[in-house]
Amino acid sequence: MPSTSSFALKKVRQPKNTSFDLFPGLSWYTAWLQKQLKLQPSFMFDSLPELDCEDEGSLASKILPLCTKIADIIEGSEAPSISSIVKSLFEDGSISAGDEHQILDSATSLVFAIIGWLTMLYRPDTLSCPSNEFCIVDEMDGHRGEGHMSLKQGRMGSSKRLSDFLLGFGVMLPPANYHAIEDPEEIKAYDKLGSVDSSALNLFLLTTIGGVSVEWTDCLACHLELNKDARLNKG
Repeated sequence: MPSTSSFALKKVRQPKNTSFDLFPGLSWYTAWLQKQLKLQPSFMFDSLPELDCEDEGSLASKILPLCTKIADIIEGSEAPSISSIVKSLFEDGSISAGDEHQILDSATSLVFAIIGWLTMLYRPDTLSCPSNEFCIVDEMDGHRGEGHMSLKQGRMGSSKRLSDFLLGFGVMLPPANYHAIEDPEEIKAYDKLGSVDSSALNLFLLTTIGGVSVEWTDCLACHLELNKDARLNKG
């Protein structure tokens, strides 16, 4: 069985006053996130009773701190899960307790959605989803790549650590030894970690020297293709 990959979010900027600016420099993300929020059913926000999705100030004062809090919880946890994140949010008062069953279901759906929006690995499909499942939007009109092999999984998956949970939809984040190689020596070489940092390569060099054209997409996982034989994950 392949080992699972780690899951981490970069820390996001704390909102100032009512400025809707979660990721400085990404001007499109503000409008995109607002649009996603307005597409969601009202029951998703039952754990945030004072939230008005039509009001930008309400979005900034309620959703942005929650996004930041969720990112911090994931960053500070060894094996975070949706359930453990929801529990932490209840305990520190970030979300309302209210009617336990109804609010718990609402909070679980909201955390699932926010993780998708922050990572852009998926978008939640809450309206057409049964109450006992997590569902994601079909971004590719019926095609099933390795990133989104399944569009739904049971809500029992909320107790799994996030890296394992994401594998329930597909290989959004390939595990460390996910490949089709049988030779033990080649497997050892494949499992070695390689990295490129901004001091060696960045977007400016890719576009100006490499001639690479970069465009924003709704869901990154749909545009990453894993070639198991060549051991490449490319977009």
